[in-house]
Amino acid sequence: MKKCLVVGAGGHCRALLSILQEQGDAYDIVGIVDLQPLRGKETILGVEVVGTVADLPHFKESGVTALFLALGDNAERARHYHLAKELGFELPNLIAPGAYLAASATIGDANLICHRCHLGPVSRIGNGNILNTGSVLEHESTLDDFCHLAPLSVISGRSHLGSQVFLGVNATVIDKVKVCDRVMIGAGAVVVKDITGGDATYVGVPARRLAAAGRQGQH
Repeated sequence: MKKCLVVGAGGHCRALLSILQEQGDAYDIVGIVDLQPLRGKETILGVEVVGTVADLPHFKESGVTALFLALGDNAERARHYHLAKELGFELPNLIAPGAYLAASATIGDANLICHRCHLGPVSRIGNGNILNTGSVLEHESTLDDFCHLAPLSVISGRSHLGSQVFLGVNATVIDKVKVCDRVMIGAGAVVVKDITGGDATYVGVPARRLAAAGRQGQH
């Protein structure tokens, strides 16, 4: 049984921890470490918050070998993924029992694949992604690193999402569409053509880029 820690004590911790606890005797959950200093005792789903990320070297020396990143923010998850690698931790995938992965799907490490997710034939995901409840990555589509697919979001066949993309609740990317890095797609949006402008938010049906603050109405 491998000793592990969960990194992050926010809302996403509950989702990840509940799936981790369904893994039977595969892991001995030592505790949770947060990004912020402790403000007294806290216990989440029966697991104690035992320190902060500054304590990770100490836990590594004490025999903890694996980390699970419960960080919903894509940039924070990327940063702590690289920190964990530098410290020598394993970053296993965490796959809910109710998820479906086609035999030809390929995945990197540190991914969370929640209940009722679907990874179609010849789909591929990189590292540190969150595929939340009921999300779909269809056949021959690719998800790069540190993305978050919110519940019930859909990426249709032969599409490609870059790194640090957030796809909102019930949002859809139609087939054969490419989305560049660092894009946020709002809840219910439908992406019908390639997105090439990063560091921006896209909303609506069809999805359109939101104007920058202070420039609404300018052409």
